[in-house]
Amino acid sequence: AGEASFDGELLFGIREQTRRQTVRTDQAAVYQLRLKYSGNVASHVRIHAGTGGDGWKVRYFDSIEGGNDVTPQVTGVAGLRLANVQPGTVVDLRVEVTPGGQLRGGASQDLRIELASENDGSQRDKLLTVTTNAPRFQPDLVVRREEEARSVGEDIYNASAAGQTRRGEADSASPAIYLVELENDGNMEDSLRLR
Repeated sequence: AGEASFDGELLFGIREQTRRQTVRTDQAAVYQLRLKYSGNVASHVRIHAGTGGDGWKVRYFDSIEGGNDVTPQVTGVAGLRLANVQPGTVVDLRVEVTPGGQLRGGASQDLRIELASENDGSQRDKLLTVTTNAPRFQPDLVVRREEEARSVGEDIYNASAAGQTRRGEADSASPAIYLVELENDGNMEDSLRLR
């Protein structure tokens, strides 16, 4: 998405027709595809593509922007069938690939998308999208006074301690005791320092 032109016309190797994006968890990578039927006679064609693995949400639409969700047809066994496609016909497709919150940073999802002639099964073209879940490093501190049941600061990230402060009174006979938990809210292993 966001590119000024489309690559891959009259290129039939998957290496030349691969696009990669890295996105944050729960953010969609958007791929705008332009599929062109290059045969010299009309043919029925099928568009078929993968569904994505566990933790990935994949949706297909029949337009570069907006359009209808055609995910069940594209990912079904038979694929999305287009009848009597004329030579030079262009079909726009958009793919949205979203990594879910349980995926580790650096996890990737490859999707192969194929356009094939029904009249001659040997005539097909494939392209590949590769979406990577961006690494995220996020420490989180929560705090509570010893006598409190609930901590404050869960999923609040700042350097000012706003929204994650506890105060108490103390004297030499009874100190104020605070319980602090350090959590890794990122999607990668990390070394955390408390100071």
